[in-house]
Amino acid sequence: MKYFCLTGIIAAFVLLAGCKKGSEHLPEEGAMKLIELNDTQVLPGDFFYLDLDSNGVRDFVFRQSEYFSVVEQAMKLDFSINSYRHSFVLSPPTDYLPPLAAGVRVKNKTGEDLVWCNLSQLNLVTKSTFAETGLSTWAGSWINKTHQYIPVKIYSTDNKTYLGWIEASMDINAEIITLHRAALSTVAEKEVKTGEL
Repeated sequence: MKYFCLTGIIAAFVLLAGCKKGSEHLPEEGAMKLIELNDTQVLPGDFFYLDLDSNGVRDFVFRQSEYFSVVEQAMKLDFSINSYRHSFVLSPPTDYLPPLAAGVRVKNKTGEDLVWCNLSQLNLVTKSTFAETGLSTWAGSWINKTHQYIPVKIYSTDNKTYLGWIEASMDINAEIITLHRAALSTVAEKEVKTGEL
């Protein structure tokens, strides 16, 4: 009987110790999960896939894609972010994604000037090189922007939405998108601010 009693006490102690230890790893209320992207550079022809919620499914892809525009008679090089069915980027209903400064509020509900876009390609910038003259021009709101933010949203398998951001820079001289870091709220539907954890 003493053996069973001692075993029960040890089992209860291990269980309680395990519970306490596990709770130390839970995120604080309102915490953001930070993902260091280590200044990953997206070069011409490259793709960079981002699994923001770490569930093994791609959420966003950054890429450079080149094509010829017959209408403009120009080679086009788009620097873009693509979203999937379950992932969204906050953008105005225009061709180019605007860069946001640090500290801008990101909310689940939006107004008419900004909409959550999924299954989409949103361009940061586009380079056009004209066949007749060989001259190149740039268009877009990310021209030579550094450490700016892209607001994002994930519709998770638990049927809830989680808000976050991706920090990036665009260098048109080097023709490189640099990805610095990203973050996603651990609390569903919670408003976040770009650049803040």
